[in-house]
Amino acid sequence: MPLEYFEEGMVWAMVSEIGFNIRNLRQKHNMSQDQLAKKLNVSKSMISCYERGKNVPAAECLFQLAMIFGISVDSILGLDNR
Repeated sequence: MPLEYFEEGMVWAMVSEIGFNIRNLRQKHNMSQDQLAKKLNVSKSMISCYERGKNVPAAECLFQLAMIFGISVDSILGLDNR
């Protein structure tokens, strides 16, 4: 298997985990996509893209998410479980 494929797969897995974590945190806090979008000043469709792993939040957005949910950016990125 080429190294490029492995790295791309790892990136996809991390992006998917970030989206999964955002969705779980949002649901845990009984928040709709629209409510979270308003707090982050982004569109509801952008939240959907984050949660489906189609887009990755910018660093500033990750910090805002961490503050909203009262957790670390590492937790959102899934790095605290490794």
